[in-house]
Amino acid sequence: MTDERFLTPRWDVSWDDIDEAVEGLGGVRAAAPDDDGDDDDERVEWRLDGAEVRLFVDSALHVDQIGVTGERRDEVAGVLEQVVPVHRADEVPGMFDEAEGVGDLTRALGVLAALAPADPDPALVEVLRRGLQHDDPDVRHAALVAASVPAWSVLRPDIERLTQDEDADVRTMAPLVLRSLERS
Repeated sequence: MTDERFLTPRWDVSWDDIDEAVEGLGGVRAAAPDDDGDDDDERVEWRLDGAEVRLFVDSALHVDQIGVTGERRDEVAGVLEQVVPVHRADEVPGMFDEAEGVGDLTRALGVLAALAPADPDPALVEVLRRGLQHDDPDVRHAALVAASVPAWSVLRPDIERLTQDEDADVRTMAPLVLRSLERS
């Protein structure tokens, strides 16, 4: 089984806590974070009997991710879900509603993208629409990035509108996301 199963740890979970949890399952560290000071390429990898676990920062979504591969993938991921607090898709609307500032909003959109199912979820579509219509261009840009992951065609009109956005970064990103909708 080569497919990777992903978990998105909660924001307040430290990498040390995740390290402790994986090592508690018998994981042996195979790679450590780079020491170059660049958090975007940080990762930690462990080997377990029948599974490999990696912890990394998704540089596009700006969220931590745990990826599990191997023949025991589902078993190990299931145990990790029990011992490492992880985000769930149904929490995203509340995260967005309770956000205190642009940083929290963009993190909520990154979590949404990481957890988005293949088929449009009405509650998550609404969060993306709110992000795409937000007053702050950084939030609109983050919503575009998030929308590109599940590539739900139901968002096409919202994304098309942003091709005429006042912000250059948003205007530039919108056509790229429209192309991702065409491929899905």
